[in-house]
Amino acid sequence: LISSALQLDAVRDYLDESFMLTEDISLSAYNAGTGWQPIGTESNPFTGKFIGAGYTISDLTINNSALSNAGLFGYAYGAIISGVVIQNANILARDHVGVLVGSAKETNIELSFVDGQIEAVSYVGGVVGMIQNGSLIETASIVNIDGVLAVGGCVGKSEHTLTLNSYAKGDMSSQSVAGGLIGEIDSGSIVENSYSIGYVYSQIGR
Repeated sequence: LISSALQLDAVRDYLDESFMLTEDISLSAYNAGTGWQPIGTESNPFTGKFIGAGYTISDLTINNSALSNAGLFGYAYGAIISGVVIQNANILARDHVGVLVGSAKETNIELSFVDGQIEAVSYVGGVVGMIQNGSLIETASIVNIDGVLAVGGCVGKSEHTLTLNSYAKGDMSSQSVAGGLIGEIDSGSIVENSYSIGYVYSQIGR
């Protein structure tokens, strides 16, 4: 059970375990310097279960333009992330960037909500930067994003992933591929009963 920012930070030491929030948590104490260090990396991903239980994580800040796999979670593989609410996120990073998860493989994200702003380069989504062979269900994003490639309100890039009953509200700006809901999507992905509202600027859009 997690009731403090210190306990949330310690999740990185138990990446295959299950966790549940029991209180609202502010991460403002981690805002100095480069800010929050994302939980999980490509070589050592989060593989457990994280239940937000509707409690709010606020003031997530990342300030590292060289960092890839950036978000509350940096990299998740085979994980379940449910009921997480993140408010007032402010992220500056590089590639594979999302407020909740930077990169996710075979991961199910559900019943979650994020808001804030992101400035990054490629594969940038309000919820998740890149998701492969997973699902995004009943999840919402109100995030303004400024990026270069594959910028989406909920998902930057979707590969063989189901997006269901989800929405995005926010403005997207990209020099290349962008979309209100999903920036770039492959033929193996499915989108049902989902929508976006907001301004999208790109040279190529979906």
